[in-house]
Amino acid sequence: MPVLPSIYLGSLQKINFGTQSYILEKFSQRQLNQLSDKQMIQGSLGVRVMDVGEIYWTTQIDSTALVYENGVNGDIFSLISLLWDNIRSANNATTTPYQPLLEKATISINKDAVRCSTTLKSDGPSYFSVTTGNATEPIARTARWFDCSLLISSNGPIGFEGTSTAVAIESAEIELDAKISQRYFVGQGQTPFFSIDSYKVSGRMTVLASPEEMFNVNNYIKSQNRGQLVRTGSNGLTLYIGNIPLYIGLAAMNSEYTRTVQAGDVNKISITFTSYTS
Repeated sequence: MPVLPSIYLGSLQKINFGTQSYILEKFSQRQLNQLSDKQMIQGSLGVRVMDVGEIYWTTQIDSTALVYENGVNGDIFSLISLLWDNIRSANNATTTPYQPLLEKATISINKDAVRCSTTLKSDGPSYFSVTTGNATEPIARTARWFDCSLLISSNGPIGFEGTSTAVAIESAEIELDAKISQRYFVGQGQTPFFSIDSYKVSGRMTVLASPEEMFNVNNYIKSQNRGQLVRTGSNGLTLYIGNIPLYIGLAAMNSEYTRTVQAGDVNKISITFTSYTS
């Protein structure tokens, strides 16, 4: 009976980045080479000349987040956290951070699943390796809504002074966006330089709230220039899935804020925000 060798089966592969293996659902890399045919006075109606431009690679990863017992392997959320810190370090770096660069990431949290996706950009495919088998046996489960919390380091009043408050999230979608441009210089070669021009965090979330927290709004937010500013301290806003942190920002301006009390349901605060990132 014909049986395919294991090298062709996705489930028997492992994805390595640096010294760590990552357990993921879907991993794909794409090589992009700017290419077009060039029509010339050439004695033929066919293609005889090609116009060749830059070449670079993108990596797309989609997966459910995981919670590990031993932390030997990584998951997509820990990879996003690592690469987002790398983007943020560009504020103080004298050289471009190591590749690949996180261009976009989405973290979606609801009762059914915690799913993440990310798009990376790089000058080559070698930052990740795909190997067959021999992965360290993980002790893990899929992350669920009860593994997620938003930590607000607050300098606000009413018992929040100097304390960190964990806010339970019912559902959330957080988007990380970095504007990464490609730069070209004479003699540099075919692969462009990359510049991190800006980055931002935005999203929507619904959190649980007691009546005091819901109706004494200053526990969470304060007015500033007709907007709403999440009250934070030096550690800002941090999303945790399991024990893995993702820094969201120093503070966040809310474009929409809805508080809901309904019979037969929990008390909720729904927020649409854009973060002050640093």
